[in-house]
Amino acid sequence: MHKMLKINRSKRLLLSIFTACLVTLVLQAQKPNVILIVTDDQGYGEVAAHGNTKISTPEMDKLHNTGVRLDNFHVNSVCSPSRAALMTGRYATNVGVWHTLGSRNIVYKDAVMFPQFFQKEGYKTAMVGKWHLGDNYPYRPEDRGFEEVFRIGGGSLGQVADYWANGLWDGHYLHNGTWVKTKGFCTDVQFDAALDFIDTSKKDPFFLTITTTAPHSPIGAGDEYLKPYLEMGLKDDVAKFYGMVTNIDDNIGRLRKKLEALNLTENTILVFMSDNGSANDKKGDSFNGNMRGKKGSLYEGGHRVPCFLYWPAGGWTGGKELQQVTAHIDLLPTLLKACGIKNHFNVAFNGLELNDHIANPSKELDRLLITECKVNKRDSPFNSSVVLQDDWRLVGDDELYNLEDDFAQTNNIIKANNDIQNTLAAYYTEWYEASKHRFEEFIALEIGNEKVELYSMDLYQGAMTQPKTKVIWNQKAVLKGEHYRGFWMLDFEEKGTYQVRVRRWPDTEKYSLAIGPKKSKKLQINGAVLTVGGKEIKTAVSSKEQEAVFQVTFEAGEQRFQAEFVNEKGEQFSGYYVYLERL
Repeated sequence: MHKMLKINRSKRLLLSIFTACLVTLVLQAQKPNVILIVTDDQGYGEVAAHGNTKISTPEMDKLHNTGVRLDNFHVNSVCSPSRAALMTGRYATNVGVWHTLGSRNIVYKDAVMFPQFFQKEGYKTAMVGKWHLGDNYPYRPEDRGFEEVFRIGGGSLGQVADYWANGLWDGHYLHNGTWVKTKGFCTDVQFDAALDFIDTSKKDPFFLTITTTAPHSPIGAGDEYLKPYLEMGLKDDVAKFYGMVTNIDDNIGRLRKKLEALNLTENTILVFMSDNGSANDKKGDSFNGNMRGKKGSLYEGGHRVPCFLYWPAGGWTGGKELQQVTAHIDLLPTLLKACGIKNHFNVAFNGLELNDHIANPSKELDRLLITECKVNKRDSPFNSSVVLQDDWRLVGDDELYNLEDDFAQTNNIIKANNDIQNTLAAYYTEWYEASKHRFEEFIALEIGNEKVELYSMDLYQGAMTQPKTKVIWNQKAVLKGEHYRGFWMLDFEEKGTYQVRVRRWPDTEKYSLAIGPKKSKKLQINGAVLTVGGKEIKTAVSSKEQEAVFQVTFEAGEQRFQAEFVNEKGEQFSGYYVYLERL
């Protein structure tokens, strides 16, 4: 009997070992899922684990403490360039993006994006939230490898390309190309969509990007999130911003519970990061990790953001910290290697594989890195640039800081460190010279048989653009009737005749050209004019009408296109919404 018990114990032990080995082999055979969470305008300082004693972020703190944290992680200091770099593993400028408006936020057609690599390996792919890299074919997320898409239009709630009057609660989202009405707070709705995708894709490896619209403006949150911060005596706008971050945190908790319930935690790579420095209290003194600058700044606080990784099956756990300079461009090559996915497209990444450094955080990482803010003019080097190497920061070409001695970047030591300046400047100059041949390229929106909606926020500047005027990028400017002149670059697949409708309001709204919702400024519009192939086509129109309508034959190929109103003074200004539909 005693012998039999020993045999049974041995069998059980062998069975346990076999089962453990089998589970390991299964996890190795099944490619890991990837979930990439990118918040909008949340800075390094809006995480409690980074030293903020006011904010509540227990789920982010958990990732910080139990995963792998990239504590010297850098992005661009505004959103579209950051997203372009993240999605391609390349410097944003090298894929056509160095601004947030005027079509300089649209990624070159020939650039390959994150989901395309994963699609090639049989992954299910989805993006939820904010895109801001193009709202027209072939630049939309569904054209770039995402099979399931649930997003706003443009770069934030209430921009011109978004659903009219979209807001924080009960908003509309483009679900696979169709606007759908939702119920609830924006971040909750976005995570609901993400959880639905996980439910339907759990049997296959999946790549899911959740790019929240929060805590970008408009800011606000439910009373349960605002009350604790208001009771601390925080300013109203800070309380709203923190409330939005805490709501995101709660939704990360929801997501992790879903993964746990579906037994997906072990082999899912979870990445959390932000797209740029904080937009919170930019003129105030809210906590910023003792860094200088916030969103839009070339100083550390503009581009150094939180980034946490968690993957139990891959050993990305334990609270490891990488203090070396890392960046958004590193995530694509790093995750491809982690998932065993080849660089099928032979992309020359600017980013590095961090896998060996994640395994051994003390391993040296010798690199130089460039990041930028918005670049309004590309005709001169060092315009809105920062070059990083270890603790050195070359800001533009005339400021140099060493963060080890001067973390707050208050002491410009460029005159005493010519060798460092020359090294960093030479790296930037070599990159600039190799990149500038594409600076003058226009990104053309491709026009075929589908109905196309053009937005004023995508207008290129041209000779017609008046000095000191601004691109009409949000719906408030449409309400105010602000004027701007520019052009779109279109590429017609073939010669054809199109109906062109020039509007002040999107065609979901039935207002006249003169006046719209409450608080809208009355405009006197007497005519409209199209410029096609350098030739003008004019028509009279009454302000009582909803749109100016043309029938135009376009030649095949690329061409500049203007669609403008004419007011009672004879002044021309671009239409806010323009529709093209083949007849």
